[in-house]
Amino acid sequence: MSEDKHPLLKIKDGLLEVAVFENKTEDGKTVFNHQLCRSYQDGDGNWKRTNSLSGMQPLAASKMLERSYVEVAKVRAERRSQSQGQRESEEHGIEH
Repeated sequence: MSEDKHPLLKIKDGLLEVAVFENKTEDGKTVFNHQLCRSYQDGDGNWKRTNSLSGMQPLAASKMLERSYVEVAKVRAERRSQSQGQRESEEHGIEH
């Protein structure tokens, strides 16, 4: 995953963030990678990121990951529907 690539989706809750990146495999398949991080300030007041969670953050993170999963499922379903519609149009000689 490239850090300069923009996420397909971002979900934030306080200091937590889930970002979903869309990538292609070598064989052309689409995969969605979910990245979870927590922001914090170090002793000098500088903002940093970590994947370490504490307190109730694991519960919030699980809800955020569930939401990102549902959103990716919607994207997949929408693309399947569009692809199927395109194939049917091509079979019947209809241009979009």
